[in-house]
Amino acid sequence: MKLVIVLTCLLLGAAAPVAASTLNFNGSAVAACTLSGSNYTCTASAFDPNLDISIGHGVSVSGNLIGRDVTLDNAATIVGSVTATNVSLGPHASISGSVSASDTVDLSPNSEISGDITADTVVVANNADVDGSVAARVVTRGPHGSISHAVECSGGASPSCACQNVSGDPTSCSTVAALHHFMISHPGSALTCTPQPVTVSACANAACSSLYGGGADVTLSPGGLTFAIGASGINAAASVHPTVPGSVTISASSTSATSGAATCLNTGTGASSCAMTAADAGFLFSSVASHAAETSQHLSVSAVKKADNSLACTPAFASISKTVNLSCAYSDPSSGTLPVRLGANVPLGAGLASACTSGGRDFALAFDASGVAALDMIYADVGKVQLNASYAGAGVDAGLSMTGSTSFISVPASFGFSVFKQAVAPNKTNPGAPDAAGGAFVMAGEAFLATITALNSGAAATPNFGREGLAESVALSRILVAPTTLLTGGANPPLTDVAGAYVAGASVHSLTWAEVGIIKIGATLANPNGYLGTASAPTFKPPANLSANVGRFTPAYYTTTVVAKQPCPAALSGTCPAVGFAYSGQPFSVTVTAYNLDGTESRNFGKAASPADTFARTVTLSGWGAAGSTAVSNPPASPVSLGMSANTGSMFDAGIGTITPAYNFSALYPASASPAAPTNVFVRADDSDGVSSLRGVSSVEGGLMVLAGRLYIAHNYGSELVAAPVSVYAQYWDGAHYVSSNTDSVNSILLSDVRLADCRKNLAAGVGQCSSAAALVATPASVQLNAGAARLRLRAPGAGNSGSVDVTTVAPAWLPSTTGRIVFGIYKAVLLHRQEVY
Repeated sequence: MKLVIVLTCLLLGAAAPVAASTLNFNGSAVAACTLSGSNYTCTASAFDPNLDISIGHGVSVSGNLIGRDVTLDNAATIVGSVTATNVSLGPHASISGSVSASDTVDLSPNSEISGDITADTVVVANNADVDGSVAARVVTRGPHGSISHAVECSGGASPSCACQNVSGDPTSCSTVAALHHFMISHPGSALTCTPQPVTVSACANAACSSLYGGGADVTLSPGGLTFAIGASGINAAASVHPTVPGSVTISASSTSATSGAATCLNTGTGASSCAMTAADAGFLFSSVASHAAETSQHLSVSAVKKADNSLACTPAFASISKTVNLSCAYSDPSSGTLPVRLGANVPLGAGLASACTSGGRDFALAFDASGVAALDMIYADVGKVQLNASYAGAGVDAGLSMTGSTSFISVPASFGFSVFKQAVAPNKTNPGAPDAAGGAFVMAGEAFLATITALNSGAAATPNFGREGLAESVALSRILVAPTTLLTGGANPPLTDVAGAYVAGASVHSLTWAEVGIIKIGATLANPNGYLGTASAPTFKPPANLSANVGRFTPAYYTTTVVAKQPCPAALSGTCPAVGFAYSGQPFSVTVTAYNLDGTESRNFGKAASPADTFARTVTLSGWGAAGSTAVSNPPASPVSLGMSANTGSMFDAGIGTITPAYNFSALYPASASPAAPTNVFVRADDSDGVSSLRGVSSVEGGLMVLAGRLYIAHNYGSELVAAPVSVYAQYWDGAHYVSSNTDSVNSILLSDVRLADCRKNLAAGVGQCSSAAALVATPASVQLNAGAARLRLRAPGAGNSGSVDVTTVAPAWLPSTTGRIVFGIYKAVLLHRQEVY
């Protein structure tokens, strides 16, 4: 169990702790912090432990924070460590350092903590990621939640590690309980003149399938030396020392209480036996350090015997060659398929591809004056292997029997990657896109496969990896390649990993990464104590254990939302979409949102300064008869529509883009007496990657009604001495007639778009031309439709200027106008003559 101590101090003259009950990082100045944009840099390393701290949406705070309840909103970031009572992370929020909470740490979906967590209760939700270890009383992990390192569940009452997700993908989870027993692994033989190395494991259960990491001291007999066992649960440098030849029994004792008796494993025979044979003469091997598989190791074999008057070892052979039998045996795992090779590639088995055999091979070893012979050894696989030597004397050595052994651990040199979409045809290999212009791979959040193979230094698979008694495994992580710089609101969610069983050193992992972009996959040994618990195992780092680029990941789908220009006329309210209508040819706004497969917005799908980081694609809009329909394209079917215009765009920001298209009927006033009737059009978004808003019944495709519209300009007449009003009405074709578009209070008419033509009588200035007497009242420069109606005014032409003028408009283009004739010189309201006839 981890003990976290937080020390704070208050310097005289420093600012006092913030007095407010809640400290909000949301774009306002905060004591002890500087603000640049939405990024805070805090010079103080601590706040009041009784203070609630709230980090707003998309806000980044740099510095170590101490508070009571620390809450991160969506996509908020803390670059530092947190100490609090409770810590809560919203979706896509992240903390780069460690977190210590006296109560609960709660990670929402797609959130991430990069450091270690110490708390009473830790909740890792679906697709959340902890890149460190977890120590808590209760640990729960949702489907595809990830904890990269060890989970220690202990402390308080009723420790509970719920580390199994719904897919049956286990995270290594150890409940620190009572020490069960000790297990001693030994070679079965020893010399009386020197201590015999053995390995002691602290077992957490009877089968020793899990280790106890609480620490213990164990005393071994014969020899009586005491050895410490740390958090790894293993001490591989312990020893026993029988001093009298013959059979001895190994035993262990400890001041730490155990619920089971000590057990032993003879690594030479694989038998569960504490019996060991001691001899006065035998072979000693030089220590073989843990090393990468298929790496040549130099070792020596010493022929020794007990000195006549002491327990010291003296040479048994000197300046002579002897034929010695050498063999190998598998210790962990307990079987294998490849032999140890000695000298000039001579296998201690039937062949180079055969397993170790009990018979071994005879070698002529040249012992020097000190009784030492040199050997070169190489092993292509991983695991713990025992090397045995035996000599049966003849002639002058008749009756002499000498044995000896040593163990070594061979570890993977690296991990290899093969990334592809699926295991069955039609398969798709990873294109390894170099940047945003590269080929598409899978959708963000879509499962893909990666075969991770443990390799030796010759880049060959090591088939024993994953077959160990406490099976080793690989922890995978992701490194964001592109976008090279996250856009505002961008995201780098954790990699979710469901690992398959190891076969021939390889495991197929089902992976998801729920964002747009390109990543690399990093593979490290999951065991924090090194391969088979030895701290001398290599530390795996890029580039040997970093995949090629994986991706490009695309959005999974789009949704479209339409913002129409006008509410629907009451006569069409039963059939018109709620958003309203636009006239044929009238631009309207469409919001296109890119989503990952998990339903979150594709925040990396945007327009960047560099084309290499611009993952947004050009989206093309089209019109359909219903959301998710594939039956009627470009409705109506008759008369045939011209469809969308100005319908492409790529200006996305954090997954959201706006396009302003127009929908066009083929026949409008005055070209057709019967244009298209009111038609509902639903907007579909597609791109060149095949990403679409079309998702069957799940399609979210906004729609609006499209109307064939016109402006009706009414006729009028009056005195040439009085300005004449010109009434203008918006109308739409209802399928049989043009009727009032009385909800149109959006469109306007610019006076510069009004045309006066075909002037007659005194208003004419040549055939069809108008004199200057025919003119519009100049102000205002435009008139707005109100409930579908507007009024223009013609200036009074003056005395002697009777005649007529035709009025039309040339804009807006989606409301072509009729021609209104205004006649001057006709009196409407004054009675000039009345005659009564009887």
